[in-house]
Amino acid sequence: MLEALNFVTAHKTYFACFLSSLVLALVLTPLAGRLAGKLGAIDQPNHRKVHSAATPQMGGLAVYFALWLPILALYFWENAVNARLDAAWWNISIVAAAGGVMMLLGMLDDLKGLTATKKLLVQVPLAYLFASHIAHFQSITVPGIGSYELGAWGVPLTMLWVVGITNALNLVDGIDGLASGVAIVVAFTNSIIALISGNDFLAIVMLAMTGSCLGFLYYNFAPAKIFLGDTGSLFLGMTLATASVLTVSKSDIAASFLVAVLLLGYPVMDTLLAMTRRKIYGRPMFSADLGHIHHRLLAKGLDHPKASLAIYGLCGCFSLAALAMVLQNSAIRFCALLLLAGVVFAALRYIGFFKLLEPKVIQRQKANYLIAYHLGELFEAKLSLADDLKKIQALFRQACAEFGFSSLTLRLDPVLVRGDETGEMVWANPEAGQARHIPPSRTAKESFTARDGFLEVEYLYDRAELEDELAREYRMQMTRLTNSAALRIKELMPVLSRPSKESAVNLREQPAAGAEISTRESKVGGQEAR
Repeated sequence: MLEALNFVTAHKTYFACFLSSLVLALVLTPLAGRLAGKLGAIDQPNHRKVHSAATPQMGGLAVYFALWLPILALYFWENAVNARLDAAWWNISIVAAAGGVMMLLGMLDDLKGLTATKKLLVQVPLAYLFASHIAHFQSITVPGIGSYELGAWGVPLTMLWVVGITNALNLVDGIDGLASGVAIVVAFTNSIIALISGNDFLAIVMLAMTGSCLGFLYYNFAPAKIFLGDTGSLFLGMTLATASVLTVSKSDIAASFLVAVLLLGYPVMDTLLAMTRRKIYGRPMFSADLGHIHHRLLAKGLDHPKASLAIYGLCGCFSLAALAMVLQNSAIRFCALLLLAGVVFAALRYIGFFKLLEPKVIQRQKANYLIAYHLGELFEAKLSLADDLKKIQALFRQACAEFGFSSLTLRLDPVLVRGDETGEMVWANPEAGQARHIPPSRTAKESFTARDGFLEVEYLYDRAELEDELAREYRMQMTRLTNSAALRIKELMPVLSRPSKESAVNLREQPAAGAEISTRESKVGGQEAR
């Protein structure tokens, strides 16, 4: 006990930063939620999402300021740690600025929605400036094999690392508390390594990140009251990526690059598995799917808290292996890597990843996935040509028939309805859809409401736990069509919102026909990503 007290006393500045960030996150997170509500950054439940109620995003704002405000205060606090950090303030400013750019990019994505290409147009130049002018990997050391100088490959490898880690943390932000919990494990382990190696810069930043994410997790763990959003996941990914490069490029720890890879092992592994899966099945690399590790844990019957805790445990295994790499004992390093390989193999086998690599499965599923994806592209192309509501409604009927849904209800704001058009369309599949002859207890309704409240789509489908992966892919494509339809209707709104005389009469005679469109809570119990 006395030794622990002495340790805390000797490192009181570090713990002050940690506690300050923790308290600030607890205070700022509700404020970020209110701001998100006012700005309209609300994540609505729909076909692809695992939450069942409208939830504010942009929680990353609270995490960002909770992380950096205590460090800014430290700059004006004259003490021994501040003196040792004198040469590191430039690095701290770089990491804060890079994270700030990603936070602003994420805010724009949460508010307006950005494609992967648009986000890369910001991330890649930023990664290039960082790698070419600030710091980059210079060598790779693997225990038992040797060290290799990267030379000219150092800059492109660093760019790939920064962009990859930034987006990897965003990809794993799929269930309540996952991304923030992963960041806590990574940052805390990084802080231990930094204290061991005497790296004050990394220790301060990582302990502050641990505190800010821990305070945010109080609101973000299942059932989440607020999400990180891209505001938080992109900024956390960029901060972890740039901090690791600055540390590794100046580190005297053997196998330092391997330490960085192991620390971020879970998001790296999940991203590589997603890329492998999409390559095998012929899908675009940036397409959304339901095959991430957290999806498969949910499909195994785990609820959100258990799935998150299981992944925290896996991250802990990666972190223990990273700590073993800091030791100078080659036998311990080898055993740690061997044990980690066994844990990863067992985890992948449990979620059924290896079955996806079987030739029979690939042959059977690849054609079906390609057909589903290209059908989605076809309907999107047709949607871009639709110039009235009747054509949009007809496309929904065609899509539901192709994808095998049994029923569809589409409602529009009556302000947009003109002439002989109708604001509500109810359709039933005359063929045997996927929910045909299924008892009501085994089916569920899914609803999607556009952010501006002018479009609502509802359809009947087989419950998520009873679906196969192809059925979930069909629902993914319906999400795609619904989002595109909302955008297309928004483009047409100046034309649609000018009612003719006939539609004006129709509105007076039928004031209750869709006059109020409410946001339903999704009843899906499912395995979809946010």
